Amino acid sequence: MIFVEFFTMPGCRNCVSVRALLNEMHSQYEGFSYEEIDLSKHPHEATRYNIMACPAIAINSKLMFLGGVDEKKLRRAFDDIAKLTPRP
Repeated sequence: MIFVEFFTMPGCRNCVSVRALLNEMHSQYEGFSYEEIDLSKHPHEATRYNIMACPAIAINSKLMFLGGVDEKKLRRAFDDIAKLTPRP
């Protein structure tokens, strides 16, 4: 299971491309789900992970990307988790 928390803010231009990437990856990885969290509406979430820039991504409750998301590194992180996750 891969659960992603995707942290955004209004006006974040990089968030648009990360959202598109996550939507694409959603169909490619079994057991992958994500929640988009607008930090302007939920500022307590920023303090939980000490987020100072957007976009930010936490995977399975671990902050992995802050202020930018490299597609290859994100896919590698997903692949590593998928290898550790037994299939049903």
